[in-house]
Amino acid sequence: MLSTNPCILELSSQFAEANKELINCQRMTVMKKGQMFYKYPTRYSTNKTMTLLKSKPKMFHLKLSMNEKCLELEEQDQKVEDRNKSVIDIASIRHLVIGQACQHIQNASVSSDKSELVFSLMLLENVNHDFCANTRQIANYWIDGLNILMGNPPCSVDYEKELKDITDMDTSLHLLELQNVAIPHLPPPIPATTPTLPFLI
Repeated sequence: MLSTNPCILELSSQFAEANKELINCQRMTVMKKGQMFYKYPTRYSTNKTMTLLKSKPKMFHLKLSMNEKCLELEEQDQKVEDRNKSVIDIASIRHLVIGQACQHIQNASVSSDKSELVFSLMLLENVNHDFCANTRQIANYWIDGLNILMGNPPCSVDYEKELKDITDMDTSLHLLELQNVAIPHLPPPIPATTPTLPFLI
């Protein structure tokens, strides 16, 4: 019934729009808390060539600033006083590349069976940052969040599943009192206008 009745579909679409905002806020919260990623050597590209700084990936803590304007990176493989820190402005991100299209998958720095864990940030100044998450969910949350910040629709499997599950739950709870009640596919007709009757004042 939830997937076929036009009246219920309209109700579900209203819940879905509200739930998108909730999920978007959750993605921002996750990013502001921060997460550990393997970061591969920074790549500097020109129109025809790409230079790869040869070294092993390092563990970085990546988080979104509270004003949602930049990403803050802090290297974790050094002593606290020696840790390398840097900032990536959200406005400087030219493209977000995910999965098999990432350079660190194509050059075999990361095995192809981990394609769901990787993403790359291509910046306006032709600098590319390559990351690998520990789990698919972490990667999807950050890919969703980066898309939202860049003005693109989030499209991960986790996003679609969460949106569907929450919307179905909201719709079911809203219709709980109508269990075993037949819901028409079309709204009832509007009654005819009552003729004007004389009243004594």
